[in-house]
Amino acid sequence: MKRKLAFLFLIVVVVPMFLAIFTTTRLVTSHLTDMLQKRARDSLAVAHNFFLSTLDEMALKVQILAQSKDIREAVRTGDVIELIDKVHLANRHLKLNAYDAVTEIYDSEARLLAGEPCTKYPLCPKSVVEQVLLGKILTFREIIDGHLRICSAAPMYHENAPGPIGVVVLSLFSTHQFAEEIKKIIGTEMIFFGFVDDRCLMFGSTLREAGERVLIDISAAEAECTMFEKPVAARNFLFQLMPIEAQNGRLFIATAVEKAFVSEMIAVLGSNLVNIGIMSVLFAIVLALMFSRTLTGPINSLVVSAQALGAGDFTHKIGVESHDEFSFLGKTMDDMRCEIRSTIEKLKNAKIQLDRQVFDLSLRNLINQAIIYQKEGDLIKGILDILRQTIRVRVAAMFLFDHATERLELTSVDTDAAEGITFGRIFVEVGCGYAGKAAASAKAIVCADLAKEPAAELAREPEWVKTAGNLLALPLSGDKGILGVLYLVDHPQGFSEADVELLSDISVQIAIAIQKAQLHQLAITDGLTGLYIHRYFQLRLDAALTKARRRQEPVSLILFDVDHFKKFNDTWGHQIGDKVLKQVAEITAATVREGIDLAARYGGEEFTVIMPNTSLEGAVQLAERIRTNIEQATLVQDEKTISITISLGCAAFPEHAVDKENLIKAADEALYRAKQAGRNCTVAAG
Repeated sequence: MKRKLAFLFLIVVVVPMFLAIFTTTRLVTSHLTDMLQKRARDSLAVAHNFFLSTLDEMALKVQILAQSKDIREAVRTGDVIELIDKVHLANRHLKLNAYDAVTEIYDSEARLLAGEPCTKYPLCPKSVVEQVLLGKILTFREIIDGHLRICSAAPMYHENAPGPIGVVVLSLFSTHQFAEEIKKIIGTEMIFFGFVDDRCLMFGSTLREAGERVLIDISAAEAECTMFEKPVAARNFLFQLMPIEAQNGRLFIATAVEKAFVSEMIAVLGSNLVNIGIMSVLFAIVLALMFSRTLTGPINSLVVSAQALGAGDFTHKIGVESHDEFSFLGKTMDDMRCEIRSTIEKLKNAKIQLDRQVFDLSLRNLINQAIIYQKEGDLIKGILDILRQTIRVRVAAMFLFDHATERLELTSVDTDAAEGITFGRIFVEVGCGYAGKAAASAKAIVCADLAKEPAAELAREPEWVKTAGNLLALPLSGDKGILGVLYLVDHPQGFSEADVELLSDISVQIAIAIQKAQLHQLAITDGLTGLYIHRYFQLRLDAALTKARRRQEPVSLILFDVDHFKKFNDTWGHQIGDKVLKQVAEITAATVREGIDLAARYGGEEFTVIMPNTSLEGAVQLAERIRTNIEQATLVQDEKTISITISLGCAAFPEHAVDKENLIKAADEALYRAKQAGRNCTVAAG
């Protein structure tokens, strides 16, 4: 993040900066070039003005010479020596020697009288002198013998003569010195050149190379341009031209500006701009790092905090040590964190309560489903299994209160088969052990750490309690007092107050279910034998046949009675007869398949067994086991052994009957044939 911001900052700052430097360089280069051209033009204009002012000055000085009284007097008298002397003095006075000017005096016949400095021949054409003698003042430029001569001529008058008495001619040759004088004023190189018959003549130049004057050759095509570039002595110059009128040929004045000056300025400027760019880049990098650190520091802090929030950590405070928008954002996020944390806490508490309610309802629902068992023992086993798996305890057990002995009896234990726990009949006195104390106080007893309990306290407890970690004993109370005690042993996290409260509420429901199961069991079982009564037998047989028809399964029925039962009553009395019936019932209940077959007292000494999904052959086999077990059992009375035998008849649906009445009739007829066959045998319906 920091590198990205720094890179972005560099792009945003450095790229426009380099573009600005590049644009500035181009603009400055263009501006300097324009300045160079302007300087050449301005210099040329100044040089031209100086040239014209020189001509005007010459014309003025010619007139001064023409009006000199001494010179006019010497011309009138014809005294040449005096004339030369006077002209010499006038030249010195007018400083004409500085221009290498030549002063000539002509008489009225256009003859040369004197020259200063002395010349071998007249410089001014006779035709020009003659025109001046006519009273004209002339100024002209002409090319003579490869030199540029600038002339100014004026007539001389004398008060005693009717016309001009002579002519004064001032001639100035354009020399290198004249060009140097102009250079001192304009500050740039300059040249005078002209063309005669397309031949370039250099009249004056300030261009030098190694101290030597450099003469250049300018073509006619170049002279046609007002500006052109030309190398001179390995240096490149920009020339600006201006034509000047001449009597013969073409005359030009030009200024020359060396482009190296501009190139050096551009190079220096470029170097400075590059240095500025490098320094700016370094400064931008430092500034970008500082900016990115300043910017990304709070952002990274907020990102770390956001990641912590995303990971579910709402404990760390979110704060940014700054006085800008990041601080406000951090405070806002921290407020949001606190609000989320508060909401999560509320949701957790609500979830805990909801989970507890769901758990409570689920447990109650499971127990309600277990209550569908009509038999007390099955109901208790179902409840213990549900509690053990739902509460996640190692062992769940049930002690039921026996009103006859006024003791608690361990009737059922539920545990994982891998535990290998076995139990026998254990009786606990009320007030002894955890079960007895819970029954006596009618309050739940929690032991959080059995290892810390005294050995005497654990002496009466089963082995699987002595080796456990914790225990919860819940009393089960009914309408007529204590029903029993529920044991829950070894909870992984121990029993919390919420667990005790929930299970105490559940224990009320369990007690009601057990009490109802006990009442129901009393209503459908025979008080003497403990088997189901005749009416319940009829209901269950109807249900078994209905199910068999739907599933197309067989149902078998065994009907049997005690052989010579009247003899027991007549010989031993009705009490012995009752014992015989009870023993037959106990053996029958122990022999049939638990949870599948249903044994009932049909009436008097007659008994019956309903066998769902069992063929006639299976019914005969079970009948034989019942007969054999009863025959092998003995009843002792007054030191005398009493033998008991039974006769059995078997019938099957739909093999022998398709309805209940005919099925009972078929089994009864088979029983009758068994008695006729000598009793103590099993006969199947034919």
